[in-house]
Amino acid sequence: MRIAVAVVTVAACAGLSHATVNYGDFNATHYVFQGVTENSTSPGHVGQVLFGAPTVSDDSLKFSPLNFASQSTAAPGGFATDTVDGLLQFNICANQGSFIGQFNFNERGDYTLNGLPTAFANATVGCAVNILVSEVNGVAISPVGFNGSLAFSNGGNYVFPVNAGTAVTWTGTGSFNVDAFLASLSIPGHATKVEISIDNVLTTLASDGSTARIVKKQAEGVTIDVIPAPGAGTLLGLGGLLAARRRRRRA
Repeated sequence: MRIAVAVVTVAACAGLSHATVNYGDFNATHYVFQGVTENSTSPGHVGQVLFGAPTVSDDSLKFSPLNFASQSTAAPGGFATDTVDGLLQFNICANQGSFIGQFNFNERGDYTLNGLPTAFANATVGCAVNILVSEVNGVAISPVGFNGSLAFSNGGNYVFPVNAGTAVTWTGTGSFNVDAFLASLSIPGHATKVEISIDNVLTTLASDGSTARIVKKQAEGVTIDVIPAPGAGTLLGLGGLLAARRRRRRA
């Protein structure tokens, strides 16, 4: 998954408290990903590490999942299902002079569907995103939020024999404009603290001599990029200009 985040002012955020695994805080160029946690409660996968510890590059938070996969295999005349549900949560706190403007989410993986000519198999992927804004221009507000979901290739639904294949690539994308959301509520300014919850689900079903498997890519299968909100550079420039004027006056 690739998640792009438009960030643009400073906020001291409290980390998220409930999760099976807490990876802590990650400093990017213009913001801090704080309290990055994941949790899995799916039967057969309780407490399993799915996303893994992220890394940071410039303004990106990247995950390379090692174990985020669902697989079902059924003998002739048999039936099997599996669901893997991973919840990823974190806060984003903007550094001084930066604001949170927009999130662009992307993820990728592959699926395998094969079996007897009379078999049926199915693999699906879904991702729901919840965004809660709790601070604007460095000042706490009564939290306001919105949600959405990623759009996947082939609708995130792959069926044997129509979509039969081995390690066939799938992708998912989504864009969430925080600036536009605040404007729709007539809230002036830009977000400086946002709480994110991402619920990712993989499912498989196999019957009568078939196998279904779907996984997230191990190499940067989940990435969070940051897009500076409009006006950030201007604000930083004005701040530098005012500081220079103050220094000249003191001189």
